[in-house]
Amino acid sequence: MKPCSENQEWKTACFQLKRKITSRLGQLTNSRRQISRLVKDLLDVFEKGKSIHEIVLTWLLNFFSKEVVVRTLQPNPTQPIPTPKNPFYILIYVFVADVSGQKQAESEVIVQIPAAYPLAYVAIFLISKYPSLKPILVARFAKNCPWIVPFYISPKTEDAMKKMGYKRTEDTKWEEQFRYIERQSGILAVYAAMTTHQLNPRAVAGMELTPYGLANAWRWAARCLNHVASGEIEVAMMATFLEVANQALLKVYGRQAVKLVTVALGEEWSRQVERGPATGRLEVMKDEFQRTGRIGEEGFGGFVP
Repeated sequence: MKPCSENQEWKTACFQLKRKITSRLGQLTNSRRQISRLVKDLLDVFEKGKSIHEIVLTWLLNFFSKEVVVRTLQPNPTQPIPTPKNPFYILIYVFVADVSGQKQAESEVIVQIPAAYPLAYVAIFLISKYPSLKPILVARFAKNCPWIVPFYISPKTEDAMKKMGYKRTEDTKWEEQFRYIERQSGILAVYAAMTTHQLNPRAVAGMELTPYGLANAWRWAARCLNHVASGEIEVAMMATFLEVANQALLKVYGRQAVKLVTVALGEEWSRQVERGPATGRLEVMKDEFQRTGRIGEEGFGGFVP
């Protein structure tokens, strides 16, 4: 946002207001009262920016989008998200922790997936208020997580690794695959959670209730399933997506969603992928889905302040 840096008044305002955005997001928990207060505070920040100039508002929306991406892998350690009571999640954790040498990083993503819903709710509420936030936020997601598209390319060259969002470590080596999966899963979880939210009409009078609706989740799944999985990363992304969005899909699309989930959990789609933590997650999900008709405990993800 070059104009803000060239205007001292705008630059000072952006610096002061962005600190408030960081501070408020750092207080995010799964408490409905706390989230309502946080959203109100963020609205005040954006309205102050808007009163200065539309460019300042756009700058703040862009900064907020960056912070959302950062928060996908930095859950508030002082406000842990309660572990679901359903043993399904414990089974996943034990299975992943026992498989080969990749274990802990992916299990942390699974445990923290419930944290995606509050963050996604805040994003959706603000998109409903400021529609220009939607393309900015989705672009930020896609820049850091090409699986949002989804974008397929074999990471065998330097250029391909960059395009797929791999990052270099401090010693300039490319990050390990399990770290990559951890980071990509965190971003995808928030993106998928955004599609499941329908805002409370009493809280958003006159604003769109589903500014980033479930059709986006259906479109994402359809694109993935039209392409046979060729590696563990794709399977891990599908497992994260299903864990977040399956119940919303089943509620809205009914039998058609059952078909979609069945295909995703079937052996045909992932037949080319060697057994590992991600395929293990799908196997546990398949057993759960066959027994109960859903993945996860009832109402999981139904977060509406």
